[in-house]
Amino acid sequence: MRDNIGTENAKQGDNETAPKSSFWRVKLILLVMALMLSEVASYLVCCVLVDRGVLYRPVIADAKEYLSRRDPVLGWPSPQDFGGDKFDAIGSRPVPAYQDSSDTDIPVSLYGDSFTYGAEVDHQHAWGNVLSKLLGKRVNNFGVGGYGSDQAYLRFLNNKQDKAPVVILTHLSENIMRNCNELRDLLYPGHGRGFTPGFVAERDGTLRLVPLPQMTEDTYVDFMRYPENHLKDDYFIPGGPAGVSRMGFPYTLSLCRAVFHFHIRAELKGLPWYAEFYHPDHPARGVQVTAGILQKFVEDAKARGRIPLVVILPTGLDIEHYRKSGTWITQPLLDELTVRGVGYINPGPALSEAFTGDDLAAYYAHHTIGGHFNEDGYETLAKIIYGELANRNLAGAKAISPDVQH
Repeated sequence: MRDNIGTENAKQGDNETAPKSSFWRVKLILLVMALMLSEVASYLVCCVLVDRGVLYRPVIADAKEYLSRRDPVLGWPSPQDFGGDKFDAIGSRPVPAYQDSSDTDIPVSLYGDSFTYGAEVDHQHAWGNVLSKLLGKRVNNFGVGGYGSDQAYLRFLNNKQDKAPVVILTHLSENIMRNCNELRDLLYPGHGRGFTPGFVAERDGTLRLVPLPQMTEDTYVDFMRYPENHLKDDYFIPGGPAGVSRMGFPYTLSLCRAVFHFHIRAELKGLPWYAEFYHPDHPARGVQVTAGILQKFVEDAKARGRIPLVVILPTGLDIEHYRKSGTWITQPLLDELTVRGVGYINPGPALSEAFTGDDLAAYYAHHTIGGHFNEDGYETLAKIIYGELANRNLAGAKAISPDVQH
């Protein structure tokens, strides 16, 4: 009888333990499933953030092919690209209005980035070609996509065959970041070939050249995977103050780190993503670096007997901000240039006035004000620059009426 009672109690105890054990197993399974779903969702969001340049995921190119083709000073374009569809024999964008690249009677040459090159329109509608037609002579366009003001200045400095009496260097507002960066892949979704030279502004006001990073086929992969180990003057290295971080497992943690990215900070403030870099006290010292580059350009051009013109190009986001606030994002740079005695052209007000109507995006490719101009936008810019040349009695430009200019 006692044995039966003991057996029954044991069975009852087992029955009480079994439900508890099953309960915790279910909770554990649900927790694991929730973590897995969270990781999958975070991975998908991280992929979007990589595409938008918020998280860094290295793209490894063919090291041998990259190193054999890259320009030894500038990084790109490759000298092997000259004489093709994108660049003619002297490295200028083809100029349909005046195709002879051997012409020595060139009144103006242009240096800058993709806005100078005229990205997203054909050669005919690039603003350098439009300016050529207005002047009645060829204008060499040495703009290159992805350039910062640093590369554009170095391209001018090393372009010995360019003899144009008037030389224009453009600084697109967004490029203040590129002037503090050695690997474009850290700023934009990369292709593994974005290493650049640059400059650092020392505390005594001088500029220090940071040459194109040197690497071998064996070390290239390590440069891409761990740029912070190699690029000591790049403000945007992973783990640095810009808030750039890698995409990696656990993806939920990568997503949490992304909230510190400068992109996100700007978005929360309703400002263009490069706006904070124009603060004079910003640790990247973008204003000091950029002003130093533009000052050196002016000094070196004059030393060569050339007439330099610095053009501060606004993005559509700048114009939108100006229309709302009455101020330019680039104003601290303009103030610094004034202090240094560096003259400049700010076509922003004229562009804002010329882009009539409420639909600012109508003058931009894909109807996106954060992107490049379209044909109408580039034509407007060409006419404004032509008017600036006329005001200075340069390159044979003649005054044109406001209705034609705008």
